[in-house]
Amino acid sequence: MLVKTHGLVLHTLKYSETSIVSRIFTRELGLQSYMVNGVRSTKGNKAALFRPGNILELVSYFKREHKGLQRLKEFNFGVVYQQLPFHIIKSSLALFIIEVLNKVLSEEDPNPELYDFIEGSFIGLDTTDVDLGTFHLRFLGMLAMQLGFHPGGKFEHSTPYFDLKEGLSYAQAPNHSNYLTARQTAFFFNEYLNSPLDIAERRSLLEKLLYFYTLHIDNFGEIRSWEILREVLSAAASPPRP
Repeated sequence: MLVKTHGLVLHTLKYSETSIVSRIFTRELGLQSYMVNGVRSTKGNKAALFRPGNILELVSYFKREHKGLQRLKEFNFGVVYQQLPFHIIKSSLALFIIEVLNKVLSEEDPNPELYDFIEGSFIGLDTTDVDLGTFHLRFLGMLAMQLGFHPGGKFEHSTPYFDLKEGLSYAQAPNHSNYLTARQTAFFFNEYLNSPLDIAERRSLLEKLLYFYTLHIDNFGEIRSWEILREVLSAAASPPRP
């Protein structure tokens, strides 16, 4: 049957001189891998549409019983980014988020709510210039909620230390290092902070959130792009030399 859907490109590989295989998280079909023939030619490189992070509008030949590669009838941009591909901070954030998504998305079953959250996040990243230094941290927190392992609830000043191992908040800091400070916990629970997280707090929170993901996602492993992102954000935060 033919299915029309939006999809976020997660990964693309060259398959032959003219073809590619692209892994795409779709709204209607969940996670799918597509063989796309004839997109790499001297007449035009349509393979550029399948750059990771792009949001596409797809018409897919879909066979539910077929667990291998699916095929596409039509494909085009679903969203045309205005800034993201050309903005060093935004493109670095997108690279980081895509690597995380490649680790956590594994189900073929559709999850429209999760898809809408992810697509909305990429559109928001493209259009906003506010709080880019913490965009990835907020994304990780909200993604954990979508995936079902964020504890939810509200930040409580009486229990301001969140134990990552236990998934609970306590009045006093645990006797190990895998916990969020009071300010980090407040941020994680989307509580308003009187002053923004500084660079050291953001770096520490990112390391802890990635550890939190390893506790809940099998074979989550290392996120390589976070070091690139750290350098980009640090350079952006540093005052220019006179």
